[in-house]
Amino acid sequence: VVHYCHNCDGGTQEFLTVARIIREVFPKAQILGRRKKAFPIEVTVMAHLESSREVIMYHGQQQSLFRKYPGRRDGSIKQLKASLLQLSEVC
Repeated sequence: VVHYCHNCDGGTQEFLTVARIIREVFPKAQILGRRKKAFPIEVTVMAHLESSREVIMYHGQQQSLFRKYPGRRDGSIKQLKASLLQLSEVC
């Protein structure tokens, strides 16, 4: 589940970025987006494991995924991907 915030453009760009990274590591993952109207704008990626447990894979400011901040964006993408790769090793 990807929780993201509705911002000026709806937050779709950040959701699609996260979904792409998830698909790179877990090509068959079912991805559910949940957009909320709240401040501060944040993104949380949660994995639902077979044991019915939820694990937070990433949590951060949604601005860190904006294309206009390439340095912050790259760092956030690397952090998310590292968490997903770590999960893939135990699943």
